[in-house]
Amino acid sequence: CSISLPELKANHLCGPIVPLSLGFSPMNSRDTGFGKGWGLQLSHFDPVTSILSLSTGETFRIDGPQSAPTVPERKIDSFHFSFEADDQYRVVHKSGLVEILGKILGSDAAWVTQMHSAEGHRVDLSYTLYGGEALLQQISDDYGTLLSVERNGTTSTAVHLHPDKGPNGMPLASFNLSLNNGELVSIALPTTNQASWRFVYELFNEYLCITELRTPLGGHELISYDPQGHQFPQNYYPSLPRVERHEQRPGFSQPAVERRFSYSSENFLGFDASGLVWDEDGLDNLYQADPAYTYSSTEMLWVQDQALRSTTRTFNNFHLLTEETVTQNDNVLTTQTTYHSTPGQPFLQQPAQCQLPDAVLKIWYHPSTSSQTHEETTRTTFDEFGNLLTQENPDGTLETSRYYLATGGDGCPPDPHGFVRNLQDKTITPAPDALGEAPVLCSAYRYALQTGVGAGSTPDWLAISGETLLQVQGASETELQRTTFTYIDEPANRYLHGRKLQETQTLNGQSSITDYAYQRTKSARAEESVQHTVISLSTDFDDVHKSYTLEHSLLNGQPLLNRDDNDVEIAYRYDALGRVTEETVAPGSEEFKAVRKYDYVLSASDGQQAEQTVTNVKGIKTRTLMDGNNRVIEELRQGADESQPEAYKKIYSASYDVRGLLVADTVSDWLLIDATLRELPLTSTYQYDDWGEQ
Repeated sequence: CSISLPELKANHLCGPIVPLSLGFSPMNSRDTGFGKGWGLQLSHFDPVTSILSLSTGETFRIDGPQSAPTVPERKIDSFHFSFEADDQYRVVHKSGLVEILGKILGSDAAWVTQMHSAEGHRVDLSYTLYGGEALLQQISDDYGTLLSVERNGTTSTAVHLHPDKGPNGMPLASFNLSLNNGELVSIALPTTNQASWRFVYELFNEYLCITELRTPLGGHELISYDPQGHQFPQNYYPSLPRVERHEQRPGFSQPAVERRFSYSSENFLGFDASGLVWDEDGLDNLYQADPAYTYSSTEMLWVQDQALRSTTRTFNNFHLLTEETVTQNDNVLTTQTTYHSTPGQPFLQQPAQCQLPDAVLKIWYHPSTSSQTHEETTRTTFDEFGNLLTQENPDGTLETSRYYLATGGDGCPPDPHGFVRNLQDKTITPAPDALGEAPVLCSAYRYALQTGVGAGSTPDWLAISGETLLQVQGASETELQRTTFTYIDEPANRYLHGRKLQETQTLNGQSSITDYAYQRTKSARAEESVQHTVISLSTDFDDVHKSYTLEHSLLNGQPLLNRDDNDVEIAYRYDALGRVTEETVAPGSEEFKAVRKYDYVLSASDGQQAEQTVTNVKGIKTRTLMDGNNRVIEELRQGADESQPEAYKKIYSASYDVRGLLVADTVSDWLLIDATLRELPLTSTYQYDDWGEQ
């Protein structure tokens, strides 16, 4: 279970972006400040066990000397790990993010204390101890505090976003976590009615598991577990609970969707694998199993005490999905996936691409007439760094990509962190038997080295400097379009440096130029400092010039004002959850100003329905009602009855079935007939075949 919080856009939108999510695992019995089993997914390293846990959810054991550490189970060069001075560790990700992990006083583990964007912008993370565990206390950037966490005794924890940037110096948004006996029982959102996520737990085989979940949309989910569970080899630990039934109740007259699950005795832990002995060495035990070892699970859509549709998934000893079979009545879709692995070889001797797909074969057929089949195959190849080289699609089109070496090449300086990740060109070749004469097109890319912010105090980085679209005919290439990019080069100016300065697009020898100018300014209407961006358009072949203006919040990047080249302005306001609450056209003109308002209701208690109300420029309101799965099931609008202008009339309704599919919707108009207001409904019904096609 994972719940996402609003991401943090640090350093006045310069980066890095800090994604935040609260994750739950029954295998984590600790309370790190958010309740038993819950925690923020942040990178950390345990020097005692040498286990590195990344924010992506991956875990690896680090081997070798500190001067040259190795990661034995990492096949793809997706990150670089190194030991630094003063009990610090560096993780450089292929995405460009750099994390510094540091020891927390009183804790054995080293947690991420700094995050750096590729351009060199930085956020700092600080921690406090709670029950001997590191609890995130604050995230800050060059301009202040982005997030703070406040644990209040044993009953609550508060997560504050921009804790001093809201009204009257209060937090911009606060998420309040309520705890009971160390268990997280609710997460209240920053809404007027304190809409919330709500949880119920039960202990199975010493593991704390979620059995009920209620969502802010009004949904209710019930989860039951198989007491036998997934067994460990040699029963090293108590069996791990596994879900046997999951019921989603959207409520509000929509039927529940029930799924049931069954499992093979073999499992991802390696139970019953010949010769496998469980070892707590930080490596994946299943990698040591016989290459023929597989395990499977079956998911059944349960309707009227029987399975309407079943989905069986089979995995190999590298945890890779090798086959998925979906069956409904006499209709079967099987997806078979092969990988770039060497049969019979242990994991450590497999090629780097062994976890990446070689071919994905989809087969549609009827078991009663198995001779009638339809097949589609997608084939892919990758380099040893995990970059996609070729993809042959079922329609016969071929996509081919090349990448610059880590040492660079013509059009690309050496990669600052030694990764092979910069796309050199991508060619799309149409199917050989395609009708007509579709051309072979190639997009080629060039890069330029940019100085890190801080005038050399941070590493350099690469930015795309050019993109050229070419038509390929045999050995000859014809340029169709060329786009070049330049960037602001002021390393001492942390706000401006590295932003796009100009984009020039050339077609048939004529160029269109887009210039960008940025500044920070105080917006009286938004009551906050904003990023003011002016985008100017011009050409080298006429005297036409256009410009438009954008304003974005420096806190979260939300658009606050758009002004086009005709000076038409649209301004926006938002609530604490980032939802639009007001759109205003011509906000500076009392004569021409037009306002549309939005109001929202989320669920804070059982039976409360989520809805949105829109008030248009004439004051007429439209209510949109949702079920617990966030599906629109009803719309009502004012104004149909002149004698009762504020009365709501239904204009739309929808119904879903036990498969979660739309089966009927009705659009209603209202007409005054013989002095009586009558509803004129138009209903559409929908049917689906066993393949799920409408």
